[in-house]
Amino acid sequence: MSRIYFHTSAETVEVYGTERAHIGRLCTSLAAGVFDMLSWERKNALMPRDRRDTGDKLGIANRVDEKFRVFLGVFSERHFSDGSEVFAVVLNTVLRLGSPAMALAARIHGQCELHGYVEPEDGEFIAELIEQGLATGVFREFLPRDGVPTEHRSGWRDAARLLRAGEVVVTSYSVSDTFPNAGICANAGLWTPDDDDWDAWYELGASERWAMALEAVRGTPGLRWEREGWNQFYFRGGGSALDYINAGAYVRT
Repeated sequence: MSRIYFHTSAETVEVYGTERAHIGRLCTSLAAGVFDMLSWERKNALMPRDRRDTGDKLGIANRVDEKFRVFLGVFSERHFSDGSEVFAVVLNTVLRLGSPAMALAARIHGQCELHGYVEPEDGEFIAELIEQGLATGVFREFLPRDGVPTEHRSGWRDAARLLRAGEVVVTSYSVSDTFPNAGICANAGLWTPDDDDWDAWYELGASERWAMALEAVRGTPGLRWEREGWNQFYFRGGGSALDYINAGAYVRT
């Protein structure tokens, strides 16, 4: 089972991967609800040509609605026909319309694999957002089975505790690179393997690997989760479902 990891230099805690699936569905459902204001013709036109419904007109509206919802829910590098990145539009819709806890869900969903991070002075703020999310159902306290909560905790409380430890906290996702890792340091120009020997990374001391990787993520704009400007952050160009609705064309009334 996958995990979202929260790391300090001394400790790592985990949130079950089911919780990423949960917040991912929340983000997609919120955006899909806004897009439902568009006509099926407009939604069909927003999908790439090879994904559009061109079949019999009988029942086409329902088919397009279903295809479009599926299209929104896959967070690979997928684009609308106008070139906008689907994942960014979905997350930006959440950032514009959701609660502060939902905004954190969007940031985690969009950036845990990229190593979104929290400086010590913002740890309390992010921990409080997690607790707000637990109180409102954005995050789940216990893992469900067949729709019923079990006795197994999801891990969010551990993440909140770690955020209050007064250290930098960096995230990663189990099906992607862990933290720290050689790739982000090489991409940032901070480390180059001799003779393409990537195993040399593990010959470095743990504290050296951590410090170098932390420098790499700190040098990447947009990855810091912080109180200041929390409501001003958006992915990519900032476009959301609202931009398509407010354009005025093909809107259901």
